[in-house]
Amino acid sequence: MAENFRGRKGIIIGGGASGLMAAITAAEQGAAVTVIEHTARPGKKILSTGNGKCNLTNLYMDPSFYRSDEKGFWGTAIRNFPPKAAVAFFRNLGVLTMDRGGYIYPMSGQAQTVLDELPTEAEAVSSANKNYGEAQLVSVASDSGAKFFEQARLKRQKAHDEAMDSIKKTMKSSSLSAEEKKEYTAQMTENLEDLNAENEIETLIKAKGFADCLCFLQSGRADLTVMTSGEPLTAAQVAQIRDVVLNKSTVTAQNITVVEVK
Repeated sequence: MAENFRGRKGIIIGGGASGLMAAITAAEQGAAVTVIEHTARPGKKILSTGNGKCNLTNLYMDPSFYRSDEKGFWGTAIRNFPPKAAVAFFRNLGVLTMDRGGYIYPMSGQAQTVLDELPTEAEAVSSANKNYGEAQLVSVASDSGAKFFEQARLKRQKAHDEAMDSIKKTMKSSSLSAEEKKEYTAQMTENLEDLNAENEIETLIKAKGFADCLCFLQSGRADLTVMTSGEPLTAAQVAQIRDVVLNKSTVTAQNITVVEVK
């Protein structure tokens, strides 16, 4: 269970990938975090990872892959932050991922996608942690308004476009087997279905009196950002949002995340 750092201050030395991830995680738990980096651009070395493609994690973990003087360390590390948690972390940043033989890369196939998101999220992440049962209100951003939704929609569209372009380019490869082509075709169909469902969910939620709503469906999860017309989001309203998502998608209640902006 994550520790609550509300009211605490922290300094992270080094703005590389791990430093930025630590900053984001601590800030999500309520800490005021300062990242100190000696280069002009935090996270710049990310561009050289995975030959420029940024291998985010590997689905196949085994003791033989690790070296440590501390017996059992690898098991503790993987249990605390398994590959699925890494995929979820980047998905919540808006980075779509793809699986290539157990190696997880950004769907865009470019490390630049990760570099664009990590520093931005480290700067923007704010307070949080209200639990309304199965659906969760995980963070509240202040003074965002219409501009936030405009930028978020552009970001979502970019992510969808990059995902589709990557799949289309991959399908042109003559080395793909019939089974692999079938799998990529299924991914394209799923992406299009998610786009339609996102639009329907947003329309229905706004029809219930919300000022605005943004829905992002991916990998069995639904991440929603909403703005109310006045008072802060209530448990009853979160339940309304949950019911709409359950009705219009295959996402389960525990995989619904709601973020409120004001």
